[in-house]
Amino acid sequence: MNHGTRLTLFLTALLACLFSLGCEPRGETPTQRADHAHGPGHRHTHETPAPPEKDEPLDTQLAQARAGQLDFVRLWFAPATDAEAQIIADTPGIIRVIFNNTTITDAGLAALATMPALETLRLRSAIVTDAGLASLAACKTLRHLILVDARITDAGLLRLKDWPALESLYLIDTGVTDEGVAALLQQRPALHVHW
Repeated sequence: MNHGTRLTLFLTALLACLFSLGCEPRGETPTQRADHAHGPGHRHTHETPAPPEKDEPLDTQLAQARAGQLDFVRLWFAPATDAEAQIIADTPGIIRVIFNNTTITDAGLAALATMPALETLRLRSAIVTDAGLASLAACKTLRHLILVDARITDAGLLRLKDWPALESLYLIDTGVTDEGVAALLQQRPALHVHW
């Protein structure tokens, strides 16, 4: 399967997951179905909403979160930075962070790990490494982790076995191998994994 096909399948699956978590963009409706695997022999079919047409400005999203009108921030097209990760981490009321285009580093992950109620993190960054994953372990509320293009390895992946709240893990174009995922699933057989 080529990179473009894998990315399309991943984005479809991710949007389906976010839709099921109740954070679909306003006015969007499911448009297609997509199958994706979650570990050996496990398949689901989900409805998927259309991708967003544009990002709301981050300041607007943060103001809505402070007012209790929004419980997530999403930067799909605008590049997210470590500085923005720190601002988001300091904003109460956010439980989902969705970054598609970032220069986020391990330091940005460490900032996000301080969020008291973070449940879902979707991050695309070719700079994030196992060290960032280790920092993220401080977030005891994280239930859903989606990493794209991250430079994590099987050794970093195995650290996830000790994250008790983690329910689902999506790994697209990372450095992990089938063997690494299998080792994690041996420790956490109920974990929902897509890679």
